[in-house]
This record gives sequence, C-alpha cells and structure tokens, in this order.
Amino acid sequence: MKNPLKQLVKKDKKFKAIYEKGKQDGFYIHAIAELPKQWANMSSDEVEERSPYLPICSLSETERIISPSNTSDVLLKYRADSILSNIRITRTFERRALTVEEDKWTLTDQFNDKIFSEFAESISPEFKRRVNEVVFGTLFADRPNAYCVKTQFGPLIIFSEALYNYLYFLTISTSRHWTAFKTDVQPRTEEYSLLIAIRTMMLKESFDFEMDPRGEPPQYLNALIKRVVKYEMLFVIAHEFAHFLLGHLNDNNFRTENLFLELPSEENPKQLVVTFYNVSQKQEFEADRLAIDILKSSNDIGQVLLYAVSALSKIKVFESFANVIRKRTTESSHPSTLERREELLKIAKGVWTKEEHETYEGLNQLLSNYEKALNRLYKRQPSAFTDYGSMYLDQWRKGRPKVDRLDY
Repeated sequence: MKNPLKQLVKKDKKFKAIYEKGKQDGFYIHAIAELPKQWANMSSDEVEERSPYLPICSLSETERIISPSNTSDVLLKYRADSILSNIRITRTFERRALTVEEDKWTLTDQFNDKIFSEFAESISPEFKRRVNEVVFGTLFADRPNAYCVKTQFGPLIIFSEALYNYLYFLTISTSRHWTAFKTDVQPRTEEYSLLIAIRTMMLKESFDFEMDPRGEPPQYLNALIKRVVKYEMLFVIAHEFAHFLLGHLNDNNFRTENLFLELPSEENPKQLVVTFYNVSQKQEFEADRLAIDILKSSNDIGQVLLYAVSALSKIKVFESFANVIRKRTTESSHPSTLERREELLKIAKGVWTKEEHETYEGLNQLLSNYEKALNRLYKRQPSAFTDYGSMYLDQWRKGRPKVDRLDY
C-alpha cells in the first residue's frame, strides 16, 4: 500500500474539496485514510513516528528511515526531512505522489544521481578503486557548496539539489563570455536567468524544472551549457571526494548545524540538524589541488582548471549575495571561495591557452558586475528574490506560466 492520501482524494469528494481549498489557502493536509496493514500491531507512538513520511515515501523507505542500517538509509532520511522541513517542497512532492501509481512511487526515484555515475566514470584510474567507499547524494538545502557529513556508518557527501540548476541558469546568463557558444541570448534572458539561478539556490523558485521548464534554449546551446555545468559539478564533487582521500575527515573534529542557512521561517518551519566534518583552510587548498588530479583524465588540464575556477566564481556570486541579505559571514568550513580560486589561478596561469585566459577574464568581470547588480536590485525590490513561484525566459518559453498553490 502506498499513499493512502491519493485514495482519499480520489474517493471522497468532500475531503477532496477540503484538500484543494487548503492548498489554495497555503495549507497542506497530511492524511492517512487507513493504516497500512503492516502497521496494525504497532503502538500509537510507532505509527506517529512513521506517518509524516508516508505521503512522500514508500513503506519500505519509511522503515529504512526509522531503522537505518547503512549510509544510504541516512541519506534517505536527510532527503525526506529536508522536504518535510519546507512546506513548499512538501506540497510539491505530495502533488507528484498523487500522480504516480501507489506501487511505483519511491522518494529515491525523485532525485537524479546521474552526475555521480558520471563522476565515477570520469576520474583517473588510480582513484576509481576507492570511489565506492563513499555515498554521494543530493537533497534540498540552500547551501551552495557540497559537504562531508559524519554518520554512524561512515562519511556521506551531500550536495544541494538546487546546485545543478543554479549553475545551469547562471551559465545561460554568462554564455556570451564562453567563446565556443556564439550565442544570441537576449539581455532580458540574461537578466532573468540570473534571477532564476539566485532564487533557485534560495529555494524560492519552484524546483520542478522537468515538469515546468523555464525556457528551452536551442539544442546546440543547451548541449554546451550542460557540458559546462557537468564539469563544474564534477569539480565540486571531486573536491569533497579529495577530502576523504586525503584523510581530512577526522571523527573527532566536527560540528552540528542546521542544514538550511536561513533561520526557520514559514517555508522552513523547523531546523534539521546535521553533523558536518570540519576542515581547515589549508585542507581546502589541498583538496582543490587533488580534485584537479582526480579529473585530469576526463579533460585537458587547462579545461579542468577553467571549469573549476568557473564553478568557484559562480558559487562566490551566491555567497556574496547571501551574506548581504542574511548579514552573516561565510561558513568556517569553506573560509574563502575567493582565496581558493586565487590558488587555482596560480596553477592555471602556467597551463592556460590565450583563449582560456580570455574566457576566464570575461567571465570574472561579468560575475563581478552581477554581484553589484544583485545587491542593488535587492535593495530596490527584495520581493524579486523572496516571493515563491516561477520566473520564465520568454525568449524560449513554451506553454503557460504555472501558479503557486494552483499548479504545484
């Protein structure tokens, strides 16, 4: 049995009316029409512990969350808890679950882990033998970096589910400075793709991009954008994997923090405490250097460095903006994205071609301008960043815009 909420909405017209009205008013109803038969002999406390997960997880996944036996189970619990900690994301996942046959829905299938398979295939042979010693996964968070998490079963490397789309839309915005693109991105598209990128990382943009594309770039451009983002993501993953390989994950050196950088709010009503490994600034530099070695067989070394520096430059844009609106400094685990970038630039200057150097210079100048423009816009119109919903790239948009609380 899966998702009795779906059965109740389907069969009970009165409940369906209440359910739909609640969604439009900003509430979401968690309901179990009947207990799964597997729960028949459980105590009320045991049922209460499991029931919040049932609308978004399969029964087997719910049991894995309650009684984890490996790192993958811990990742599943973090994924579910990150969804349930944010009412907007909860609503969207429950909406998805209502469209899937009960015996076919799993929460795990809603996360695309393809990039981790590509990472395993892309790394140099001497590192491949150890890649299976770590579990990688995405979940919902508003942190722009990846993190190594301490679990009772071993290290877990997590990434924000939003990071890929953040990099994707920011690459659209900056594509005119990638000389291979030869693109005709309009100024309004450049502006809106920048806003979508920032809003996505803040979890204010509806994240269901597969069901509701914000715009569909020409095929050639889309392929180039995805190539850039793929290699930027591979560097971010390789960096965290390097911490593991270098022995930086000391079980006696860790901290506990809320998974979300923002304080609890209407959309994020409760904290989700996670145990992160601490790493020093020196170890950050070491991990960046090893990350380049890990990826050097996947591309020309100059290109690997260009994608790495590009990824750090883009992450710096969000960190700069987030530090302004949240009035906080960068987290201690990643003390300075700028300094990390400068260390890699020292290596790059010895191997970059003239074209690679010019690409970086143009990209860096544009991203610096973006940082200033974002700060000015936030002062004039903060709602552009804080109102939940969807923005669109009219240059390539197909179909009608979707509306929060009506469409998702």
